[in-house]
Amino acid sequence: MERKTELLVEADIQIWANGPESLQEITVRDIPCVWEWDKSSRDAAAAWAVHDWIDNTFGNNIETYWILCVVSSPVKGEE
Repeated sequence: MERKTELLVEADIQIWANGPESLQEITVRDIPCVWEWDKSSRDAAAAWAVHDWIDNTFGNNIETYWILCVVSSPVKGEE
């Protein structure tokens, strides 16, 4: 039986598009993530979800980025 938890991730990110004068600081919320308990840590799963979000959102249009903070919360089931 595969053990996993669906998470929503929030992250503070600094992004540089074309040099230091192009710094953007953003907070992104509700990034979906599935943490597979036996394959990685919860922190690693959340961090990779943020990396994937950055790649899918900005592609090759950024020079570099820093993920400053990552937090995650389990998705609450419908009651």
